[in-house]
Amino acid sequence: MDRFGGARYPAYTLRRFYPTMIGENLTYAPPQFQYGDPQRGTPQADFLSSVFEYATGLGKQYVEDRLQTSRTQREMRIEQERLDAEARRQQKSADAEARRISLQNLGRKSETPNYLPWVLGGLLGLGVLVVGGVAIASKK
Repeated sequence: MDRFGGARYPAYTLRRFYPTMIGENLTYAPPQFQYGDPQRGTPQADFLSSVFEYATGLGKQYVEDRLQTSRTQREMRIEQERLDAEARRQQKSADAEARRISLQNLGRKSETPNYLPWVLGGLLGLGVLVVGGVAIASKK
């Protein structure tokens, strides 16, 4: 067994894996991997390679644009979540401050006395006295 994971015969290995083994520094490619007629040159290969380069460039630009867009959207979403969390934290602190002030004001006497309960209580007491006096006077 060789390093390609189970190909038994080297000819099969060469045919099967040679396209993935071609790199920038290799200068020889067997005829089955060349386009066109090897004796006449390769005009078809030049055209196909230029079309392939153009299509690859378009695809690469499209993928880069999509990645940039998704990266920007992700960063905007993270920033929005951070701003929302900050707003919630400020709202909680404002609520806690309002609750604290409210509890402080409950224990403190008001600065201006409220005379309304005394006036109403006095009028009610006066009414009870008048009704009681009329009831007593009408019995005799």
